[in-house]
Amino acid sequence: MKVVILVAVLIRLVLIPLPGNTSDIATFVRFADQVLDHGPQSLYDPADLGRVQGHFTYPPLFPMLLAGSLWIERDIAQLLRGTSLERVDAISSEFDALVVKTWAVLGDAFLAWVAWREVHRSRGRRWAAVVVGAILCSPAIAYGGAFWGQIDAMLAACVVAAVTSMLNRQWMVVGAWMAVGMLLKPQMVVVMPVVGLGVMMIGRIEGVIRAGVGSVGAGAVLTAPFWITGRLGVLGSAYLHAAGAYPAVTVNADNAWTALCAMPVGLTCGSDAELVISGLTYGQVGLVALGGCVAFVLVRLVPEFRLLGRIDRGSSVHLVREKRARAAIFLGTSISFLAFFMLPTQVHERVTVHGGRVPGRFRCTLW
Repeated sequence: MKVVILVAVLIRLVLIPLPGNTSDIATFVRFADQVLDHGPQSLYDPADLGRVQGHFTYPPLFPMLLAGSLWIERDIAQLLRGTSLERVDAISSEFDALVVKTWAVLGDAFLAWVAWREVHRSRGRRWAAVVVGAILCSPAIAYGGAFWGQIDAMLAACVVAAVTSMLNRQWMVVGAWMAVGMLLKPQMVVVMPVVGLGVMMIGRIEGVIRAGVGSVGAGAVLTAPFWITGRLGVLGSAYLHAAGAYPAVTVNADNAWTALCAMPVGLTCGSDAELVISGLTYGQVGLVALGGCVAFVLVRLVPEFRLLGRIDRGSSVHLVREKRARAAIFLGTSISFLAFFMLPTQVHERVTVHGGRVPGRFRCTLW
């Protein structure tokens, strides 16, 4: 385990000093500056108010976390320099990029910790080390975080934590993790069908109520700047704009649409609002395909949730069968995220890395 951690640290020490995706990092810094100057509730103000140009399409939690980090970092820099530190609008400070990437690396570490807890409980220390090594030493995860500066690992950790809490019957914790994930990235919605069905079938009415309380409680705390200022409704704009931010069939994503568009079948593959078949647009076809896949996953998981529900009501189930049920649920979560990457339009290339592969590794290990 020490070797795994050492290798993971060395990989990130090599990647963090590299420039990464300067556009994404600059965007994070600009909006974190806006939080510092005008408060989180200003993130979704129109650009004509003289603040950051362009509409922010992320939920508010990461800019709020980043703003606190930048405030500390700039105060320290001011003390070290002994002079006033000018506010920057674009990425001109290596320290700002370092702070952004630090959060990305913390996301990797948090994901590894969640993985360790679940696998160590189910399969022991050796398999837990294997899974943690696969996560921390994965080139794709290291590239997306320590190099690129994105926080996909934080989302993946919320997904795994929510599913794990559901399987451990921690209903309020499930709701809290769902709220945190939705306030980090809108892709958290992909896990809602699996988690929602599991809470209803395993926890019944009590589980649903407790999960709802946990979700509302966590959401209320994290969105306090919005509802205190009477602007809670403006949060919806983040999710609406995220859904239409890239109105193309594919955005550098090696998914099913990329393969179809490369075939000589006459597809234009430009805007996802164009008609493609039987009066349906590319976007509508993608949503229908995704809905069908998720429905298939839920149907296949019904027996597993029913079995876990019987355990709670005193039924005797062999331990191996219970482990297989837990593994199947992680696999279903993985398939849902993989379908979210492969089938809809407007998909970005990084979505599959954490959401699809990490739960899949859990499934293989838990099996």
